[in-house]
Amino acid sequence: MEVNPDFPLEPFKITFEQYREWLLVGSQMLKEDFLFTRRRRQQVQEKLNQQMGDMIV
Repeated sequence: MEVNPDFPLEPFKITFEQYREWLLVGSQMLKEDFLFTRRRRQQVQEKLNQQMGDMIV
């Protein structure tokens, strides 16, 4: 893997910080749920990955 000196670092950092903020806000909205099993967590993560994959180019 090589470093690309022309990579637009500033826009990437802004987008990365926005995703971190969304994660922080979203995780604070979660409540403890004993019905949220490992399998359900995996299903939710897969759906999130699919949705976020559409947003990330």
